[in-house]
Amino acid sequence: MLAAALSRINVRSTRARAMKLATVDALTDLEHRLTDALSDALSKAECARLEFEARLTAALMAEERIVRPNQPLAESPPRRSWWPFRRAG
Repeated sequence: MLAAALSRINVRSTRARAMKLATVDALTDLEHRLTDALSDALSKAECARLEFEARLTAALMAEERIVRPNQPLAESPPRRSWWPFRRAG
């Protein structure tokens, strides 16, 4: 009787250990997937930031080239704007 009880405890203990290991494996896998997803998101955000910075720089340079109202036409470069919906001229 004692041997049967010890055997059942041992089987339960083995199952519990296996379940704990499976849980640890699942959590480790989840951690790796979340880390990869976060890394990808940060990489995309950095690319978007750099693209925005480049566009903003180009827009500011274009605005600097726009003619001032009191500047003579002979000295005026063509009027351009970074805003795509505004007509040049």
